[in-house]
Amino acid sequence: MAMLDRLIDDAIERHGRVIGGGEAFTLHDTYGFPVELTREVAAERGCVVDTVAFDRLMEEQRERARRDAAEKREVVAITDLPAIRSEFTGYDEGLHTVARVVAILKDGRTVPSLRTGEEGALILDRTSFYAERGGQIGDRGTIASTGSLQAPSTEPAPPARFDVRDAQYMGEAVAHQGIVLDGEIAAGDEVRASVSERWRREIRRHHTSAHLLQRALKDVLGEEVNQAGSWVGIDRMRFDFRWPGGALSAEQKRAVARRVNEMIRDDSHLVTRILPLEEAKKTGAIWMAGENYGEVIRVVQAGPSVEFCGGTHSHSTGELGFFVILSEFSIGSGIRRIESCVSEASEAYVGRQNELIGALSSSLAAAPDELNDRVERMQRDLKDLQTALGQLRARLAAADAQAYVEKAERSGDRAFVGAVVHEANAEALRHLSNAIRSRLRSGVVALAGIDNGSVSLLVTASDDLVAAGVNAGRLIKLAAPHVGGKGGGQPGQAQGGGNDASGAEAAVRAVRNAVLS
Repeated sequence: MAMLDRLIDDAIERHGRVIGGGEAFTLHDTYGFPVELTREVAAERGCVVDTVAFDRLMEEQRERARRDAAEKREVVAITDLPAIRSEFTGYDEGLHTVARVVAILKDGRTVPSLRTGEEGALILDRTSFYAERGGQIGDRGTIASTGSLQAPSTEPAPPARFDVRDAQYMGEAVAHQGIVLDGEIAAGDEVRASVSERWRREIRRHHTSAHLLQRALKDVLGEEVNQAGSWVGIDRMRFDFRWPGGALSAEQKRAVARRVNEMIRDDSHLVTRILPLEEAKKTGAIWMAGENYGEVIRVVQAGPSVEFCGGTHSHSTGELGFFVILSEFSIGSGIRRIESCVSEASEAYVGRQNELIGALSSSLAAAPDELNDRVERMQRDLKDLQTALGQLRARLAAADAQAYVEKAERSGDRAFVGAVVHEANAEALRHLSNAIRSRLRSGVVALAGIDNGSVSLLVTASDDLVAAGVNAGRLIKLAAPHVGGKGGGQPGQAQGGGNDASGAEAAVRAVRNAVLS
């Protein structure tokens, strides 16, 4: 909400009360803030959102998503590939396993081999690579050939290396997507699959943190908390949960993080049991309603946390090191999202925060625990200066207003005052307009202020002209396109803005012609 307030303040100051579509899209896409709510809050303070630009960015995002989905579906669309099931060995054999290449895919079709520099996907009969599933991203690593199983009587080919950049399910088979670094890999080759140790380690730790977070949320907020989704990467974890209580307070977030870190410090060894579904449900483990579970379930226990889970996990909770909540926000009605990190990522985050605090302490000549008071004092001083500046602008506007009134154009019973004012933002225009209006009993005032390349527009009409049918809201719509922007408002006063300063004169002229013609 603080970010939206800053955007509204900026729009009022510099952009003619128009919030750009890019800013609204960032609020929606990055921070989960609905554009409908952005428009509602902005309207309460007299601002509008550039929905045309917002809708364009949303369509571009949807197009990217469609392209990404189509690329992932290409492998599935191969009809001549026999039904294959890749056995996952990562639970028992760890990061490495010996396997056989049963199929190779390139550009949506099967090929006999891949050579140096060629991209594609290898399908193995067994693999230590965990393919993306259940919110956990796919593993990365290398696949190296050890020889050919198809023609044992021939001279073995030199070893080849394949860089695995993602692992995705294709039915029950695992497609190892990547590029050949050197050599040639052919269908039938015996290979050694090796998962990146750091990649798997950091994913395991973040996945375990998701289980601990769910337990902590239930302990702090109540058992009514239910998981609605998750995403597990190497440097952060997202956890979505249903919670009717709205945004978590600062104290609730501290309590949740504190509870997770307590479970980490307990250094509980993780215990995994393979149980029939009905027996697994009797353990009291957390499981997601509506999820399609098989007949046999992996039940993972990490201290007080017990859940159904097929992902990879740390060996003990102590491995996670330190848990940090990065953000907490709404992503839908009754659904909250927490982003967090542990292990190397949390250490790096805390390091960056310490560096930032140190830099601020140095710049503001204040000890870290004095920073809050120092910033609050600076904000009060800034507010006082802004008030003084506004009063000065009002006095300057009053001094200039009479000169503008003396240049008023008239046609019949209508008077018009219009001007392009340089180095004037929206607030300066309001001061000037008020000063002119106090000296012009009847008429229309149209002002265009240019400030750092952006244009603010303000049109006002006296009460008698409004009664006669003049509408400032319609007049601003004639002016705004000339500066590449939009505007709106009431019959007596309307505002707008844009970024094309070269059209400021034409914008004022458009209002003049409409009033005096």
